[in-house]
Amino acid sequence: NTCAVGVPGANSEGALTGAVIICSILPGGVLDPVQILDTLEGGAAGDRFGYELEWCGDSLAVGSVGRSLDRFTGEVPLFDGVAGATTIGSLQARWQDLQIPFTRFFGMSMAQAGDRLAVTAPYAGFRSDRPLQNIGALFLYQRSTNEPTGWGLDTVWFDTALLADGCTFEHFELGRNGVGFVGNDLVLDHGASYAGGPGNSLLPFQSLGAD
Repeated sequence: NTCAVGVPGANSEGALTGAVIICSILPGGVLDPVQILDTLEGGAAGDRFGYELEWCGDSLAVGSVGRSLDRFTGEVPLFDGVAGATTIGSLQARWQDLQIPFTRFFGMSMAQAGDRLAVTAPYAGFRSDRPLQNIGALFLYQRSTNEPTGWGLDTVWFDTALLADGCTFEHFELGRNGVGFVGNDLVLDHGASYAGGPGNSLLPFQSLGAD
């Protein structure tokens, strides 16, 4: 009966540092049904730690989508245990794995089923001077005893048709609004072109499809 609540707007170390509150749900607790066990915090302003959460067995994956790293933003730290949770490692979207120049907001959507973990980076793209051209990328991980996090990178996918098109379709943003497993299939959204900048100014139309 444990739950995690993300607070990506928490300001402990500056604006939008983010935090995650680990709670225990007490079914018989009439006056105090929720007990706070621990609070995890982002490391710097803008991390947006807790933007997305995914339980992977006894481990908790936390999307820290604004964390600034080499040529990309976003990281997914994994924590082991509940009370007094400790970091066991983190997943990062290395630009070398992408074959495209940069990525942003890695960890914006996540889903886990069995031995598979899906993580999206919807603002991955080709040209930093054209931030509207965000095609997005999907990272698929498999459980691995050889990795400190317990997850090894299996596949990185983005729509190669956009390469031939020169990435003229703006705001494609693969996986911006969600990703999930349905049996053996993976379902994720494709954002459509829309007016306005990245963020929450306007939401794109969605079309769901499994591949």
